Amino acid sequence: MTVEAAVGKLGRELKRLKDELEAVRVTVVEDRPSGDQAVVADRLGDAVEELVGWSVEAVAAAEKMREAVVGERVKSRLVRKSLGESQRSFHRVLQRYNELVSYARIAELMQLARERRGEWPAWVTAVRKGLEKCREPLEAVAEAYLECWEEIAER
Repeated sequence: MTVEAAVGKLGRELKRLKDELEAVRVTVVEDRPSGDQAVVADRLGDAVEELVGWSVEAVAAAEKMREAVVGERVKSRLVRKSLGESQRSFHRVLQRYNELVSYARIAELMQLARERRGEWPAWVTAVRKGLEKCREPLEAVAEAYLECWEEIAER
């Protein structure tokens, strides 16, 4: 694989992750049952907004990196700097995601569904499914970062 191919793959995988996180944000924030306040849902909404923001930052840094690679011409310093910036944002996404899918957080959501009834159980189910759909893109992004670093190191 070339640096250009690795950078391109990373950009595609990050965009796919961002799209999945934005879909979760829609479920958590916009599709949330109305008329009933829940601290657990508010905290979840804030956390998902952060995930989306950090994923946008990661994509933007990856775009800078892509612009620094044109065929065989690679601005190595800019690529390394942008790759590091992108990966730092991704690391924040990964840490917060792992907090959101922890046993304690999922148990809070399940408790909310049991206590509130109405639309809440379906909302909790949709949130859990949305979060689960993010696992595969997260793993693909982590692998794409590794491939980028390997290509840069071989250069």
